[in-house]
Amino acid sequence: SLALLFAIGICAALGDAAGQTELPGLSHEVLARVDQGLGCFLFVAWVMANTRVIRNVRRTLRESASQEPGSLPGSLKEMLAAQNDTPIEVGREANILRRPSSPFARQEAAAGRLVVRRSMTTQNSPDESPCSVNLGVKVWLVSDIDVGNATFECKFHVFMEWMDEAAVGMEKNARVSYKQLQSAGKGSGIVVPKIGLKHAITMLLEEYSDVIVLDGETGKLTCRVQYHARLYNEFQLNSFPFDCQRLMLHLHLVDTKGFNILPSFCDPGDQKAHLDGWRLQQASMTACGDDEGTSAQAVKVFFLCERESEYYIKHVLSIFFFLTTLMFSFFVLDSTDFTKRLVDILKIVLTQTTFRFSVEHRLPKVEHWTPFDLYVASCQILCCLIVGSFLFSGMSSRDEDQDCAVDNMEIYFLAGLSSLWILWNVCFALYARCVKDAALSMGQEEMREGEAMPSRLPSMRGFRYSTVSRLSLRRKGPVQEVADGRNADETSPRSSIKPWDLDAFTSQDAEVQDTQVISIAFRIWLVRNVDLVKATFECKFRIFLEWLDEKAVGLPKGKKAKELPVPSICITNAVQSEVIDKSSAPEVVNPETGHCAAQVLYRATLRMDQQVRLFPFDCQWLALTVSLKEEGCEKNRSFLFQYCEVDEGLSLDEWFICPDPAFSSMTKNDAPSIQDTVMCGVLIRRCARYYVANIMLMLGLISSVTFAVYTVDVTFFWERAEVFLGIFPLIVIFKMSAQGKLPRVGYSTKFDRYATACQGLFLTIVGGCMAFSFVSSIPSWIGPCRSGPVEVEQNPLLTDIEHYCCFGLLLLWLAWNARFSYSAWRAQQLEPVDALQSSVPIKLQDPDRANRNGADPDLDGLAPSLSACAQREKISQTRRRSSRSLLGSMGAHALESLEKLGKVRSLKSNHISHTPSAPSA
Repeated sequence: SLALLFAIGICAALGDAAGQTELPGLSHEVLARVDQGLGCFLFVAWVMANTRVIRNVRRTLRESASQEPGSLPGSLKEMLAAQNDTPIEVGREANILRRPSSPFARQEAAAGRLVVRRSMTTQNSPDESPCSVNLGVKVWLVSDIDVGNATFECKFHVFMEWMDEAAVGMEKNARVSYKQLQSAGKGSGIVVPKIGLKHAITMLLEEYSDVIVLDGETGKLTCRVQYHARLYNEFQLNSFPFDCQRLMLHLHLVDTKGFNILPSFCDPGDQKAHLDGWRLQQASMTACGDDEGTSAQAVKVFFLCERESEYYIKHVLSIFFFLTTLMFSFFVLDSTDFTKRLVDILKIVLTQTTFRFSVEHRLPKVEHWTPFDLYVASCQILCCLIVGSFLFSGMSSRDEDQDCAVDNMEIYFLAGLSSLWILWNVCFALYARCVKDAALSMGQEEMREGEAMPSRLPSMRGFRYSTVSRLSLRRKGPVQEVADGRNADETSPRSSIKPWDLDAFTSQDAEVQDTQVISIAFRIWLVRNVDLVKATFECKFRIFLEWLDEKAVGLPKGKKAKELPVPSICITNAVQSEVIDKSSAPEVVNPETGHCAAQVLYRATLRMDQQVRLFPFDCQWLALTVSLKEEGCEKNRSFLFQYCEVDEGLSLDEWFICPDPAFSSMTKNDAPSIQDTVMCGVLIRRCARYYVANIMLMLGLISSVTFAVYTVDVTFFWERAEVFLGIFPLIVIFKMSAQGKLPRVGYSTKFDRYATACQGLFLTIVGGCMAFSFVSSIPSWIGPCRSGPVEVEQNPLLTDIEHYCCFGLLLLWLAWNARFSYSAWRAQQLEPVDALQSSVPIKLQDPDRANRNGADPDLDGLAPSLSACAQREKISQTRRRSSRSLLGSMGAHALESLEKLGKVRSLKSNHISHTPSAPSA
């Protein structure tokens, strides 16, 4: 194609040069004949080259279709046949390579783990039914749906309930660490079902909580597993961008026989803040068999997500519609001006191509046609039809006697093509609506019927959601009384079984267990690579932990007590993390109170909850989310936030770092991770000068230049077209230059509203110019036919109307810019916490905490509920032993621990105390 282009250009340049030399024998007629001959030769060569390419492609397809899978290529066969003296055995290798393989094929375990359970009276019989595991799923993050790589990211909890005879006789709410069970080995006691996650490309987190005894008489246990993974998923893009996708979590039992899974519940949570460009419609859960389909060994969780097609309609398809509609305006030009018409249409095609490349990264690459492809192809087809009509009119207008017929024919072309274009857009809108409804209905039907019921569950008598293990049905004695009431549990709906209704996960027995306060402080060394598109940032930070341990009382001060455990923590919002340095053992700070301390240095890539409604005047919170692990702890524990120090040399190119860090403390009742959590980090405000001066100001100036078309008379449409055809590509380029730095969200930012206003002004002016040009050309179309070029007469009335419209639009544009500037100034003056618009209650760290003195414990670093309760306990000491709620008890224990701890000292000399003010109850 490039060779043809250069050949035509070189031939045209040589012909023009030869015509300028005026050599004898090279008349105009001779050069015209040579030019036509070269044109015919290049055309024939182009056709032959395309024919050869098509023939080669077809031959290659036939050869690939005839070649059997696993057979050797012909070149390799000839090479092996020629090497008769060196026999090469390739048959065995070829047979091995011919075997089908799958990246997600199940790997058979070397030796399956058989769970042997002891009966209370007799040994298990061979026909004993397997133990049922009630499994529920609570999802709290679904994000990064990438149809190009066929992946999505999910963070969720799996809750399990089952019976184990090894737990009979244990105390209620007793906790056993999962690590202790793993280190004890097989056959040593409680067996925890091992849950695996299929189709996981990257497992970012897989963590088991403590095993909790719910009922010591029946041996009923519960456990929670937290997963964070990037998963493979198949996407159907036949109806893009009006499609619905079904995301799947495939949970299965790993190397554990003797268990069956019973689905209990599925809570997808609110994913509006995480699913950029998607809308979660429905979630379902179903039991399924293993690879052999012989028992309920797996559970599939489906999420039906609908794509938010408004983005593609407003920002992509509408641009193609406008650019294609703009081609009809060139019918106003005279039919003899084919060159002007063709040049302007090529400018529009170039703008369409540039815009297509700017949004190419958001479009899927599929082998079949989608509604988006159909609409873009229709724009190209209409462009070809209009160019064909212009070419036919230009060739027919060479005969002056046919001028009237050509003018009438162009009117018919304009009416026919415009009617066809309007009809096609109406049909496409109806078709898109039907496709969207059909995709949603099909997805809902698949959620209900496709795999909503298991195909084979021979080991269970029907598909029932039971909270009682079938192992208990075979027991005698007092356990039988619990089993006799199974009908009430089995007939209850699955929505009634929720893990957060269980006190085991959200609370503990306040009469038996005390509250342990874990003091936490942060030191942030480095923050970089803040990426709002991926919603991640990189950070290097140190965490200081301090707590009271009775076993540390009496130990030498400053001793490294290796026998003392360190409270286990996890970085909940970490995409990937690495421990660079940590304390080898807890250090005893005060042997009288058992005050211990430890520290950990992390380097991690963290996920952020971005809010870009005010872009480019937005603020972001680069938060470190730290949660406490349970791991067999017999006490209620809660975080006490102490302080957060930020390195003085910390700086970001595009962001201004606010001096006061922000924090938030949450109990396990409020945190999505169902663990005591503290969030701390720096608030950053975007430096809007770059976007205002280099993008938004330029957009405003370029859009304002569009008013220059009113200086050209309404009869000179081609001169006007040259102006706005050069302006519109600049508007698109400046708009897309900023959108590449933003995530695809379902709402409009301030920049989007300004860019849309600029685009609306441009479309309004161009539409008005087209309308006035058509109106001024109507008299020449319906008047008597005249030979030769037709000059459009000036209409003073149209000129005056255009001037009034120009002044009205100019005043409206100035007023809108003034209003937008005022709103942008107000957004810039907002406090960082107010501009953040976070759903989490955020507090700013007091900068004067270092100058505060006093022995009273600082309660503001606790979670709001604990802080309020502890403050009430502090005021009325006499009512501490009265009837109280769980949170009140936790607040009292926290107060006692803080009074013992006193003013908690940091491992650093410049320790900062915290604000004593507590929120209202």
